[in-house]
Amino acid sequence: MTGRLDDLDDPDYPAYTTGRAADVLGVRQAFLRALDTAGAVTPERTAGGRRRYTRRQLAFAARIRELFDQGHTLAAALRILALEDDLAAERALTARLHDGLGRQDPREEGPGQAGLTRWGRAAGRAGPGPAVRGPRRRRAGRAAGPARPAAGGFPPASAGPGGCRPG
Repeated sequence: MTGRLDDLDDPDYPAYTTGRAADVLGVRQAFLRALDTAGAVTPERTAGGRRRYTRRQLAFAARIRELFDQGHTLAAALRILALEDDLAAERALTARLHDGLGRQDPREEGPGQAGLTRWGRAAGRAGPGPAVRGPRRRRAGRAAGPARPAAGGFPPASAGPGGCRPG
């Protein structure tokens, strides 16, 4: 019996029925069924075909619901959540790498870093870095005005019949 109680502590154990999951989230059962149909949250099924949700799936469904409440579509919500999860994973990886190297956060200025720009060069020194362009200059002999026809090759809306400007 102890093994089954330990399963309840597992966030990936399918312990919640559709009705109980809906109560926990404060949504209708149809919302959870729609997420299952769309493939956003796929619960495990019992031998009788009933859905069982894990705590991890409920947390994900709650995040989707928050984004719905903000006016996002399901596709947008799933993309946002995927990007948030990717960002969290990259931040965790960066933290582990910094811990492994024994360095501090690169955004903080430490000893020996005073005067360095974000590209690692001393301030005021020439060297490799991002290319910076000055203002664009017009070539000699070119007339002022649009160099290309308007989008789709049509004359601007202010043009008269035949593409000519009135008056």
